[in-house]
Amino acid sequence: MRVDEEDVIRSPRRRAGRSGTSWVIIISIGVLIGGLLHDGTRIVLTKMALQYEIREMQERQRQVEAERQAARAAQAARDTERRKQYQQEERANSDRCRFWIDQRKINPSEENNRKVNENC
Repeated sequence: MRVDEEDVIRSPRRRAGRSGTSWVIIISIGVLIGGLLHDGTRIVLTKMALQYEIREMQERQRQVEAERQAARAAQAARDTERRKQYQQEERANSDRCRFWIDQRKINPSEENNRKVNENC
């Protein structure tokens, strides 16, 4: 206690501050907001990571599909070439082709050459 100049006893002055309950509430709100920010940050980062992985998987899937299409096209080209070769061999071994080849040997003419080209 203090004694004033007028010999009046005054009680000590309380500072205009916050009570203990208000500090508990302020700290609790701060912890709550901090936790929400932390969780929100984790959610955003997780979402970004998942989106990145999804894009990577889609790109890999496009690459695999392009490789498959290229392989199918190459296989189709090989099959077509084999089919043409087989057909040419069959035509060359056919009776008609042999007949016109024999005719061309016997009588070499433009007409026989044309018939050999048509049938072989």
